[in-house]
Amino acid sequence: MDGSSTKTKNPTARSDAWTRAELNGKHSFPCRCGPTLHICRRRGNFVARFRFQKRQLYETLGKKEEEAFSQLCELKAELDAGRYCPQSERKPRMIAKRTSVKLTLDELCNAHLEELRSRKGNTTATTYRSRLVEVLAFAAKPAQRKYRYAEEIDREFVVNLSSHLHTTKTTRNGKAGGIAKTISAKQIRNSLETLRTILNWAKQPAVCKLPLDFVVPVTKDILPPQPKADPLRESPAKIEQRVEAISRMDAFELCVFGPSMLLAQRPDDLCGLLTTDVDWERRRLRFGVHFEGADHTKGRTSFQVVFPPELDPLLFRLVKTRTEGPLLLSAQAFANSARDSATVGGMTVRPLYEQALESEGSEEIQCDNDRKRVYRSVLKKLGGMTPDLMGKDFDRFRKREQLALPSIGQFRHAITHDMKQSGMGILELRYLTSHSTDDILNEYTSIDIVGAMEKYFDIVDPILVAIRSRGRELGLTEPQQPNNDCRCSAGAQSVHTIIKVTSADKFDASAQERCNSCNFLT
Repeated sequence: MDGSSTKTKNPTARSDAWTRAELNGKHSFPCRCGPTLHICRRRGNFVARFRFQKRQLYETLGKKEEEAFSQLCELKAELDAGRYCPQSERKPRMIAKRTSVKLTLDELCNAHLEELRSRKGNTTATTYRSRLVEVLAFAAKPAQRKYRYAEEIDREFVVNLSSHLHTTKTTRNGKAGGIAKTISAKQIRNSLETLRTILNWAKQPAVCKLPLDFVVPVTKDILPPQPKADPLRESPAKIEQRVEAISRMDAFELCVFGPSMLLAQRPDDLCGLLTTDVDWERRRLRFGVHFEGADHTKGRTSFQVVFPPELDPLLFRLVKTRTEGPLLLSAQAFANSARDSATVGGMTVRPLYEQALESEGSEEIQCDNDRKRVYRSVLKKLGGMTPDLMGKDFDRFRKREQLALPSIGQFRHAITHDMKQSGMGILELRYLTSHSTDDILNEYTSIDIVGAMEKYFDIVDPILVAIRSRGRELGLTEPQQPNNDCRCSAGAQSVHTIIKVTSADKFDASAQERCNSCNFLT
């Protein structure tokens, strides 16, 4: 009888019924200590049934015949040696059980990518997989047949792999119609470091897919040198260049790119902001976690950034009458911002996010990065800006105006340089650039972000003047209306909550009042 398929007399038998099966052409395997192992199939798995210490027991062996026969041999050896312990009496192992099945390099890489997908999300797993393409292609060559299993990889294999990567040509992003070029030194280092990560992961006691005494052959002397930034380099975008760029922006570009000319936050962090993250009273932007882990920054930090009054007209134009939704809007949503793009069918962001989360299913949502992906997709449907779209729009702007500017993400380097030049403290600098402040000094002193940003605003005053003047040219300055009638549809003035807008910095010339419902400035 073939062990891979079993016929039953009753076609209506349950899927969990026991059916006779064979492994390696045999149904029964007697042990020296007495029990006889009988092979059956149940729920698609091979199962060994036997009597042990006057009890009827069974052990699941696996779905594939080769794997099941290997597990059967281990079970038989444990019974013969007197080391067998029933499942109900086993204690959790501190060290994973070493399987007798040797894994090839592609099988080991696949096991690591499956776990990485569950821990870090699909984006990270896809990045690692792309780095392993040439590694696995080299291992599949006939000349490397002696390295049949991953535990046989040695220094010679890694040295030859490094030589192969240095001479191999590939297209950008693996496109078939692209121009083939040699792999960059950075990508070669990424590929070798990814292989080293997988081998180190496989020999961990909790994983145990390689022998514990396995020596990882990917050493530091084989890796290409990591390029280091020049400590004497100039700012990638000087203040004069940013001033010129601001003077050529239209209303959409000024509102969306303007904050990136002043604040050192990543485009990904700015695109995740909601209109409710703007603290108008203290003039701050709140970055951090939304909806119990639905969104997070790269460093998983929560922080606040002070913004100057010159950004008020820009933020007013972005928020307008919306009560909730993405702060930064795409070009199409910005043009149609008279319509409340943050509300769909009378529902706000959180219900839409929860609905999208349920529709994804448990297989697609396995970690916090998956929840962030769903959250950002909801913001995009509501007209929100994305980092990729923001980069493309800025590239289109600088090409149109023929400006020698870096990409939108590189402005973070220039702004951090200006912050350092202003004399800002190291703790304030780390905090305001989205980094963790896990420093011993944090135990002894607090930070003053308002005073630190005042020093920085003194340095970049030409940029503030350019934003103010360009905003007036584009009509973005909020008009002062003598009557206190709000523009929103909340009703009479009595139903609005009027709050005082004050600022601790010296740029706020006068106290103002604003409607808390529609952000109307009185």
